[in-house]
Amino acid sequence: MTRSPSPTKSAWTLTRSNGEVVSDEVKDRLTEATGTALAAGAVGVPAVLAAGQSFWGDDQLEAAAAATAGSQP
Repeated sequence: MTRSPSPTKSAWTLTRSNGEVVSDEVKDRLTEATGTALAAGAVGVPAVLAAGQSFWGDDQLEAAAAATAGSQP
């Protein structure tokens, strides 16, 4: 997606790679999900919240899966 300034409700207009404009509803849901992730401790992408812990980075995906399964990697 690309962003460009817009005088509408949001400061940005999101467009998909095919040029389709993303709706305000989708932008609002993305903003809400981002806020929820940050409040839960996500510090970057990819971030996985599992078993009450925050796992950040590709190298932590196995640890997140293990935490969800109840074991340590």
